[in-house]
Amino acid sequence: KLQLLARCTEDKLQLLARCTEDKLQLLARRTEDKLQLLARCTEDALQLLVRCTEYKLQLLARYTEDKLQLLARCTEDKLQLLARYTEDNLQLLARYTEEKLQLLARYTEDKLQLLARCTEDKLQSLA
Repeated sequence: KLQLLARCTEDKLQLLARCTEDKLQLLARRTEDKLQLLARCTEDALQLLVRCTEYKLQLLARYTEDKLQLLARCTEDKLQLLARYTEDNLQLLARYTEEKLQLLARYTEDKLQLLARCTEDKLQSLA
């Protein structure tokens, strides 16, 4: 009976050892599969993140370039407008000044002629 019990126990232990080994191998395979899957998912996620970041950077660069070009165009337009406005004002000021000077010259000439006539009249009345 003891030999039978020993054999049964040995068989059960061998069976248990085999089952345990099989389960450990299966667990190892599953764990390896899961790790490979996780690695693939992580790699895919990182590649996607890199692609998204690259796209966002390109988009930002394009947006910044467009804004800078627009700013440059607006600034150029404003400078041209300011130059035209200043030129127009200077021409207007020059015309206005010239007219004032001509008017002043005529007024002064008229005054001098009047003064000369008055002086001549006074001199004739004195003579």
